[in-house]
Amino acid sequence: MDIYWQITILESLQNVAVFAVAVIAFGLVRQGAMRLRPHSSWFSKAVVGAMFGAATAAAVLLPVHVGGGGSTGSDTVLLTLAGFLLGPLAALIALPLGVVAQFLSFHGGTSLDYLGLAMSLSAAAAGIGFRLVIIKGLHRQRVSYLDFPVLGILCAAIGLGLLWLFQGQSAMQDSAAAAILARMGAITALGTLLLHETRRYEAEADLRESEARLAAQARELAAARDAAEHANEAKSAFLANMSHELRTPLNAILGFSQIMEAESFGPLGSTRYREYAGDIHASGEHLLSLINDLLDVAKIEAGKMEIIRRKTDARRAIDSALRLIAAKVREKKQTLEVMVLPETPPLYVDERAFKQILINLVSNAVKFTPEGGRISVRAAPAKSGGVQIVCEDNGRGIAPDKLTKVFAPFNQIDNRFDREEGGTGLGLSLVRGLVRLHGGQAWLESEYGKGCRAYIVLPPEQPDGLKIAAA
Repeated sequence: MDIYWQITILESLQNVAVFAVAVIAFGLVRQGAMRLRPHSSWFSKAVVGAMFGAATAAAVLLPVHVGGGGSTGSDTVLLTLAGFLLGPLAALIALPLGVVAQFLSFHGGTSLDYLGLAMSLSAAAAGIGFRLVIIKGLHRQRVSYLDFPVLGILCAAIGLGLLWLFQGQSAMQDSAAAAILARMGAITALGTLLLHETRRYEAEADLRESEARLAAQARELAAARDAAEHANEAKSAFLANMSHELRTPLNAILGFSQIMEAESFGPLGSTRYREYAGDIHASGEHLLSLINDLLDVAKIEAGKMEIIRRKTDARRAIDSALRLIAAKVREKKQTLEVMVLPETPPLYVDERAFKQILINLVSNAVKFTPEGGRISVRAAPAKSGGVQIVCEDNGRGIAPDKLTKVFAPFNQIDNRFDREEGGTGLGLSLVRGLVRLHGGQAWLESEYGKGCRAYIVLPPEQPDGLKIAAA
């Protein structure tokens, strides 16, 4: 067997041992460096460069190192890959360690291997230069697995050139095939393993970073949710406890303005006083209505609203509620139709709460239906038992993107400052809250420009006098 092939085989066996240690150490050293300085890439490269240098020194000092095999040895392969994979900093740290090993080998009794020194310098330079060509010249952000065979051939050519320079043309020709195959194989094998290890570690680091971000976001969201819930509970509790404080002065305003309007204790003088007293009374009633709605919503949210369900005739309960809204219907010259099917079962509701539900639904229909429009209220047996009530109008309807939001407190279908309709956006929220308090359901169906249908389903009989508190 040719001497250069024998050298190549021996060097390859050495390479296998050195490369195995290098691959294992590479991952451990890099992870350790990143843990010490997680935001410093240069520190990681410097530490890994030192590890490559230590491996290079070990390869030079190993007793199985064969003279003349410098073009295929693991020391030059490691220096090449240090420059190519990690950049100039790692190569410049690894190279002096390899050179020191060359001098230590010389002081140990052998002649100084100038060819080995030249191989080490050229290997580091080749790795750095090829990386610059890839990153700067070809404008690629990352190296590829296919780059390693090309780098191996390049380094083998440089090694053969140095071999010809130091030992002559015959030595170069004899070792050419072995050197090219060994260098290409060694760089490709070790480079692929190290690149795979690098990308695996980067993927794990990205995953850990993503998990940390998600955990931080989850903590922030949980904190924000807890704060919002606490604020909402505090708001609801405050409003629920303000019922007496808000209603007492309003009742006084309403009572005294009504006395003044009726001139119960004698004439006021000018008729304007009577008009002003009427305006005060009307404004006070409107304000009381808004406060009542607000307090009821707060009570429902705070779990302090209680209802007492009793058996009630559906027709009588609906007519009683609609009498309170009849004046608004007449003002807009609208038609209000009421239909209760004969087979409709009795309602089991809290009468005050049921009036609020129906008045809010019909008031919304009146508000968003033009003059001369048509509104209908229909009651019939529900498929699931109980009673289904539908309030339908031929107004302008609700846009699809707002249909899912209308039951939220303070939500306005029209948020413009110049809107014609008044209101606070509490009506439908109160409707759904009261219906759910009865154990029922409430929803809307609408097509913009073609009116709206509001549905409520109230459950069937439960024991008379049953008290149900908001949950």
